[in-house]
Amino acid sequence: MPADGSETEIGIITGTRPGIIMAAPVIHECMRRGAPHFVIHSDQHYSPNMDSQIFQEMELPAPAYRLQGVRDKQTQGAQTAAMLEGIESILIERRPGAMLVFGDTNSNLAAALAARKLDIALAHAEAGERSYDWESPEEHNRRIIDAISEHLFVTNQKSAENLRREGIPEERIFETGNPIVDASFQNLAKARQRRGLLERFELSAERYSLMTLHRAENVDRIERLRGAVAGATEAAAAVELVPLLFLAHPRTLKRLRRSRIREYLRAK
Repeated sequence: MPADGSETEIGIITGTRPGIIMAAPVIHECMRRGAPHFVIHSDQHYSPNMDSQIFQEMELPAPAYRLQGVRDKQTQGAQTAAMLEGIESILIERRPGAMLVFGDTNSNLAAALAARKLDIALAHAEAGERSYDWESPEEHNRRIIDAISEHLFVTNQKSAENLRREGIPEERIFETGNPIVDASFQNLAKARQRRGLLERFELSAERYSLMTLHRAENVDRIERLRGAVAGATEAAAAVELVPLLFLAHPRTLKRLRRSRIREYLRAK
């Protein structure tokens, strides 16, 4: 039984910055309805300026649990194992009625495996997404999570069809839409109030393009990073008077400095 005696308590996993944003609308709805729930932070991504700040900006309470030492692990296997062990101990203590995971990160895989091993109902938001790129760790994760989940919440019909082709029973598939869209609408007013960034870079709200680049397979391989940056800058230059704002992730900035691509950007 969960700590509060409720059989319907929901465990929610976060641990990456996109995962926090995706989970935020669901956490807010749980609070609005008074639905028993608790949040576990896996420690997969953590820095004060890119993690706790997001909790504050999304108006979320601090997570009930935060694992320690995960970010220090050097391999994906060690990271996933540490999260699996930590999440399992929490689930043994709380015994929620269901575990909800969002997306396809190692945090979600660890939480899904922990729930499955403890016979806790597993629900996967953003189920059925497929890239068919087996070099991507996320592709492994999302397929495993989908295969062991009782409730698969898809964002669109294409994802539902992917699951049907893989033999997932129809009664497990629910088209719910994408919580990232809900998060975008919920924070639109805040974004409009914070127009200082546009003024800082002398941008018009009606005419600029936006770029971010952070996935390991894109930034850790210098030839891919160089190609992405060159392609984006050439595309922006081809569209007259449309400046490109590049929101560079810290990981990306590090690679840009090492590869001298930053000098290329300054020259542009």
